[in-house]
Amino acid sequence: MVEDRAPLAWIAVGTAVGVIATAGVLAMVLTLRGDESAEARPVQVSEGAAPAEAELTSFADDFEGGLSQWRPRTGALSTELVSDPVGARGTVVRFGRVIARGDMSSPAVRVDPDATYVLSFRYLGMPTGPVPPGGLGGFIGVSDGESSFSDHAWIAGTEPGQSLHRLDDDGTWHSYSFEFVPSQLIRVSDGTLYVIVEDFEGSGRYAADARPGDAYFDDVRLERAAR
Repeated sequence: MVEDRAPLAWIAVGTAVGVIATAGVLAMVLTLRGDESAEARPVQVSEGAAPAEAELTSFADDFEGGLSQWRPRTGALSTELVSDPVGARGTVVRFGRVIARGDMSSPAVRVDPDATYVLSFRYLGMPTGPVPPGGLGGFIGVSDGESSFSDHAWIAGTEPGQSLHRLDDDGTWHSYSFEFVPSQLIRVSDGTLYVIVEDFEGSGRYAADARPGDAYFDDVRLERAAR
């Protein structure tokens, strides 16, 4: 079933970063839950909750060493390691299926929910025909758990209005780097964060338009912003 992603166009400054800092008061932000319905909720800092065990305070993978760091969100990983189709890089990752709510998940990364973090990566949308209205389906975001039903938000993706930032599908590798504050996007209930990636089954808004194997990622990194 195609995932119903509520548009994010109503976020005033284009990104969630700075929404609360600018206002200096309790603000309303968008949460994308496991069923991808949208709701406005106040950002709150929970007190007295002990963070779950997590050894990492940052995460990085260039996919040259395999996929041992990644876990499936639903069923088995469909992720494939392949040579760069345009020859600019070494080993990169693509997906053998289209899916919703994330295909693969990174290990848990311990975070300060109210600090600023940077998600950086390289993306290649490689069209094999006309690009559908929603793009080729490459999406990357963050979640507060490995399960596909955990609270999550899409930082960047190919379909307009379905993520905070738009990815280009033009047959060229692009480097992206986005700042965000975890607590302004998701619950982060146990003090840990996961990077999630997928080839979205609803790209183009029609299932027939969604084809696996044409969205590639490389050099995925999550780390605290230097201040």
